[in-house]
Amino acid sequence: MFQLRIWYVIGLLLMLAALSSCAAGKFRTGRQLLLVKQEIESSKVYANAHTGFVLMDANTGETLVSVNDQQLFTPASCTKILTLATSLEYLGDSLPSLEVARTKDQRWLIRGKGDPTFLHPDYQAWQSAFQWMKAQQDPLIVERRIIPRFGKGWAWDDYNDDYSAERSDFPYYGNIIHWQKTGDGQWMSTPKHPGTPVFEPQNDLYPKTVGVYRLEQLPYFLLSHPDSIFGVGFTDKIPIPEMSADGGMMTYYLPDTLGKSFDHICYQNFPGSCETEVDGPWRTLYSTPRDTVLRQMMYISDNFLAEQLLLMCADRKFGALKESLIIQEMQNTSFASIVPTPRWVDGSGLSRYNLISPGGLASVLKRLWDKQPKEKLLSYFPYPGGNGPFKDWPTSLPLHAKTGGMSGVACLSGYLRARSGKMLIFSLMHNNFTGPAKPYREESQRILQLIYERF
Repeated sequence: MFQLRIWYVIGLLLMLAALSSCAAGKFRTGRQLLLVKQEIESSKVYANAHTGFVLMDANTGETLVSVNDQQLFTPASCTKILTLATSLEYLGDSLPSLEVARTKDQRWLIRGKGDPTFLHPDYQAWQSAFQWMKAQQDPLIVERRIIPRFGKGWAWDDYNDDYSAERSDFPYYGNIIHWQKTGDGQWMSTPKHPGTPVFEPQNDLYPKTVGVYRLEQLPYFLLSHPDSIFGVGFTDKIPIPEMSADGGMMTYYLPDTLGKSFDHICYQNFPGSCETEVDGPWRTLYSTPRDTVLRQMMYISDNFLAEQLLLMCADRKFGALKESLIIQEMQNTSFASIVPTPRWVDGSGLSRYNLISPGGLASVLKRLWDKQPKEKLLSYFPYPGGNGPFKDWPTSLPLHAKTGGMSGVACLSGYLRARSGKMLIFSLMHNNFTGPAKPYREESQRILQLIYERF
């Protein structure tokens, strides 16, 4: 009996010790969470902006820290996280590039599928659709689908900047023309343009920055300064004015690259324009691996890739290159639980109409964490020391995240593995500040380093 009592007392003491340790652990965790919240709320940098933050346990979904986490913010390029989730849900292993069908009069009818990698210089290894076009001996007819060249809420005066390439049903060369001053003093372009940029001193639209410019919606390229100012090797990238009544620059650029002309170009949007009868089924030609494109979209924050991928998702689901259809579908299904409901209008985040809360972005990241293979998911996101926005961050910080920035906006959302091994989801959003974003990036690095060390 005495021995039983001894064992009973020992067991009771062990249980009390365990409970005490658990309580102490919870107390320490509570203090750490409070410290993170205080660091954000008392930050002198963040005091100059509207700031929102959420920290979540990736495995349980428990919200650990929140500051304005249900308020709506302009996410800028963090919108690409939504585009990533949509693309993983709707696009297969490789991107559909073209649809082709034989006509009754022995020609080929070709439709673009919105593939942003067609003739893109970064994807030369996956040009089988172009090689198919080049190999055909019979005439080629291109059936176009006219779509708005810009997204809703885009800045109209950014048309000359390479981060604002025009959207298209049939993109080529990334819808960008590359100009270069050669060793013999001539201008060379890819794709080959029928003409060279010129300097017109009477034109009062020139900006002060040295570069090549074009008139809006016209394939007329200008030099900002006299030609002699531009040294050998000078390069510039300008968006192609993609669509016009005569087929746009496609009628110049693609025949030169193919080595042959199109039979003609017709428009699906115009009744009676495309009356060619098809003899047999449509066949889809595929191009670049989806994951290769998604990683580039996320690593260098490529707006053009993001826009085209979202259009392709809409085409895959609804047979129409209309981003609003797939956005509504995602908000009714995969993103239905996000509160408050985001306002989501484009694939890239160029639009200031986009609004989402830190908690909303964390919900999307949690869904990705639950649905995707873990290491593969993390590989889509930039990380310290890699080719992306964190190349100068310490590689000891195990971070995988997407940045978002424009004037008055600095956002950062993603995954952080704490020193303890716990995987965390975070979203840190700043809006409505003036001045550079660098102080916000540096302060965010400090906060994330603190979280890494304390958890």
